[in-house]
Amino acid sequence: MPKSDDSLFKKLVFSFDCWKWPTLIKRFEDTDVLVMDQVLFDHLPLDADTLQARHVTPDAALSSLPEGIKRVFVFALHGEWAQVKALRSAYPEVSVYSMIYQLGPSCAQRPVKVPVYAHSKIKKRAPIVILSTPGSDVEFLARTMEANGLPYPKEYFGKALMNLVPAMDHFNAARYLDEVLAQSPGQRVSMIIQTDVWKLLQKQTSLSARRMQQWLKETNAKVIYFSRRDKMMQAAIHNLMARQPSRSPWDMIPKERKELKMRRKVNFHAANLVMHRMVTVEERLERFTSTLPHVKMISLEELVESPARVIEGIAQFIGQKPAKELKELDYGEHYRSIPNLESAALSYRRELIDRLGLHVNMSGSLVTKSDELIHKGKK
Repeated sequence: MPKSDDSLFKKLVFSFDCWKWPTLIKRFEDTDVLVMDQVLFDHLPLDADTLQARHVTPDAALSSLPEGIKRVFVFALHGEWAQVKALRSAYPEVSVYSMIYQLGPSCAQRPVKVPVYAHSKIKKRAPIVILSTPGSDVEFLARTMEANGLPYPKEYFGKALMNLVPAMDHFNAARYLDEVLAQSPGQRVSMIIQTDVWKLLQKQTSLSARRMQQWLKETNAKVIYFSRRDKMMQAAIHNLMARQPSRSPWDMIPKERKELKMRRKVNFHAANLVMHRMVTVEERLERFTSTLPHVKMISLEELVESPARVIEGIAQFIGQKPAKELKELDYGEHYRSIPNLESAALSYRRELIDRLGLHVNMSGSLVTKSDELIHKGKK
């Protein structure tokens, strides 16, 4: 196999891991069929001996399906939606799913499930859209909102798309968004959009900044711009988590945090480049949000230091009541459970400060409130 193909499949497997597809596929039953090219199927971390679902190639699926099949799941980099429509036409009694457009949005929830569609006459409310840059720990905001009875924002347009979209012949962002809305009948859609994915979609699809602006205005969306003041720490976390399916310790389940083997050192030059780019991206994001009618700006530091005030402000902004009793989450809890993560990030920040000719004293005068919580835990 050419090295380029091998590299592509490794990237696709990473996308599968981001969406937790290997876990989902292992739960498929013997009445399910997985339609996928043989070469990609061979690269998936699946045990063929224990896999209950049957695997067939796209050509074989169009010719015939095994008897007793109830569900078909199609994955293809080229013409997936066309294959789905062809199979639905050929086998009207079988439920045929597009893995990218239908399973992709559903994988933002935990545990991962096959989407269930239900018709609802409940009028949809204005969506909640949180815009942020990678490494900001916007996932901590999401968990805090969930813990306090507010709509839990999910990253439907997640990290999996970073490798998947460039490998496809065409990714239809509008169709993907329609699926997000279709899977939330009668519910208020709450989502996170990170700038790295949005930048990719602007480049690879028709989802321009103007189209995004138009959609946000038409839906009367409540937009929260979430940032992190400590750009050095943000760049370090982004660099350390770059090769992980999750973006933050707050985006992981306990088992994943326990098994994570974190490298001990930040790539200084890569993180430095990310930090400088981040400043430029945030300037553009601020200009973009200034054109929208409903925007609220929040920083991680505000959330960590004054959670009650931030949650009450969000509740008022989106027009929903929070839980009667405020629940404050321990920001440092999940960081402390991952060896080397926080120490490696602080090491990068200290090195950058030293290179700038500044002095960090032993008492930690440059230690932030969030650093203290990671070190000592919440008091």
